Amino acid sequence: GDHVRVAAEVDWLTHSRTLTYLGVDGHATGALGRVSYVFGAPASPVRPYAGVGVGLLHSTGTLKTPVVVIAANGQPTLSTTLKESTDWSLTRSMWDAHAGLRIAAGRRLVLRPELRCGATFGSGASSGIEPPLLGVQSVVSLEWSRSRR
Repeated sequence: GDHVRVAAEVDWLTHSRTLTYLGVDGHATGALGRVSYVFGAPASPVRPYAGVGVGLLHSTGTLKTPVVVIAANGQPTLSTTLKESTDWSLTRSMWDAHAGLRIAAGRRLVLRPELRCGATFGSGASSGIEPPLLGVQSVVSLEWSRSRR
């Protein structure tokens, strides 16, 4: 329509981080239904939009934390080489809030830079990682339609 857009999408994200205290190797797959409201006149070449979405997220990976060891001076310290690995796997409901611009790039093409914020929700801990999982993404999409904008 001119102002309300409905979409469904599947995302696959990877995450790898090695820090002195916390390391993570994992990935997440999410399926999301989204509704957006597009502001401004339909003929305008640039239109802002904002919306929300809900769906499911499945995440697996390994959390790596340093082991506490006794240093030469007798004090406990975090090891720089020994890491404890804890695997996780969880499936949770998730939500998404997003905002961006629809920029006309032709009669049937629209460029969409967008900022997304999302998180899982649900109760109970899982093995190795405690929900919620939080995420912020910047995304640029190219939208093609059979009819004019």
